Amino acid sequence: EISTIIEESCNKNYSEIIDIGCAEGYYAVGLATIIPNAKVYAFDIDSNARDYCKQMADLNNVSERVFIESECTSQVLSDFKFTKRGLVICDCEGYEKKLFTPATIKNLTNCDLIIETHDFIDLTISEYIENLFSFTHKITIIKSIDDIIKAKTYSFPETENLDLQTKRKIFSEGRPAIMEWYYLESKNINGFNNP
Repeated sequence: EISTIIEESCNKNYSEIIDIGCAEGYYAVGLATIIPNAKVYAFDIDSNARDYCKQMADLNNVSERVFIESECTSQVLSDFKFTKRGLVICDCEGYEKKLFTPATIKNLTNCDLIIETHDFIDLTISEYIENLFSFTHKITIIKSIDDIIKAKTYSFPETENLDLQTKRKIFSEGRPAIMEWYYLESKNINGFNNP
């Protein structure tokens, strides 16, 4: 659902990328391979996830630019030193309101953010994120697609000859509800050193 936003992000020449809830490094390592000048800071509280992320960074020859840490807190975000334009990707399973605060937003005004919100954990998360960033960022909301719709509409050469039940198994993410991502583009374009 957010592939076009990720593709767009790859053309923005970010100096630092923070991936909160990095898991095995899908975004952290992927963006490090595509944006060669970016330093990527990957956070995950799960030690197995950090191990997998390190292995993926090593296998893709980007380990010198992917820095793997455990917990990212609001204080970490408040104190982080961005050198130019930054990107924050966040999938933190309901921790959004503790992570993004009025204090942290002061340090994120020159950053773009992609935040997956988890309203099935706390129904007020999306509204909170929208209110918090409305003055500093342009907000685009992307909704997830139901697994049945994916099976019926996703078209890839590798799956074109498969039946619908098989496609549903392949594309299923088992989400408990329709999810939302908030794509937050900084309004402070004058603060960026664009290429």
